[in-house]
Amino acid sequence: DCEYCISDNAKGSVQGVRQRYPVNRLWRRLSELDLRGCTASQKQLPAEVTTWSNASVARLLQGIMSSDGCVSRSNNSTVPTVNIAMTSVTLVNQIAELLAIRFGIYGQLSDVRTKGRAVMRFPERGYTANHDLRKLVINDRESVLKFTEIIGSDGDRGDRLTEKTAAIAAAPRLDKFGFHFLRSVVVGIGNTMDLE
Repeated sequence: DCEYCISDNAKGSVQGVRQRYPVNRLWRRLSELDLRGCTASQKQLPAEVTTWSNASVARLLQGIMSSDGCVSRSNNSTVPTVNIAMTSVTLVNQIAELLAIRFGIYGQLSDVRTKGRAVMRFPERGYTANHDLRKLVINDRESVLKFTEIIGSDGDRGDRLTEKTAAIAAAPRLDKFGFHFLRSVVVGIGNTMDLE
């Protein structure tokens, strides 16, 4: 049900020669994909991901959301926001492209200046960020609903995503934007639109 997985921890041999230590097939695979030893800011998706089925791509993106994503809600919107932020500009751009091309899920990309700032997770230790972040924000109603249905997330993030989208999924509106036009009123020399 997935395109590639390593399912056992068998000892092995390389080119017919028995190894003294078990061959770590995950490390070998990462080496084949030129991903072994990459720092967080150098990560990228291997080219073969573009040949995977939609189900496998969705599972990959679900794992990324579970590790590097978050769900939030702004004060003035009933639509939750899905955020994925990483130091790898390439990886976040690839994720945004996969979501758009494969699933019709669109978001906005932005750069967040974090280099040199205190790391919020451990402020007492005095850690500072070594890189800026690349951030993907998905916040339009249709894309958030699609993301929840197709991609989702595991654990607490998945529960929050499902809980926050349940309210908008049950809304009577069927528009794509989370608001609808009420009326247009002429004020001065131009029209003013009332949106709900």
